[in-house]
Amino acid sequence: SATRSNLGGLDHAGRVFLGTALLHRYKNSTAGTAFDQVNSLLSEDERKDAEILGKAMRFGAMLSGTSARLMGELKLDRKKKRLELILKPASQDLFGEVVLTRFESLAKVLTCETKLTIE
Repeated sequence: SATRSNLGGLDHAGRVFLGTALLHRYKNSTAGTAFDQVNSLLSEDERKDAEILGKAMRFGAMLSGTSARLMGELKLDRKKKRLELILKPASQDLFGEVVLTRFESLAKVLTCETKLTIE
């Protein structure tokens, strides 16, 4: 576990941040986990950042490939509050129900709307 790993330079809060991010990478929620006991080591902003990082990794794992140029692009426009996924036609078949759910989950934690573009 990240909270017990020999990771030099990380304090307890850093380990909790890393563990929380990894938890969100593999699960959609931290509710009912051991992290409930140590979350007080992080500020509300740090907990949100860990969730964003974890959900970004969770979403990205669904669309990773050998060439990012062939896969597409993810754009975050904070002013317009929009998270846009631009897929190449050859990659659009990868965008199924699970990917959509993870895309929307990432956008929700970023407080953004989603936009899917096929180019």
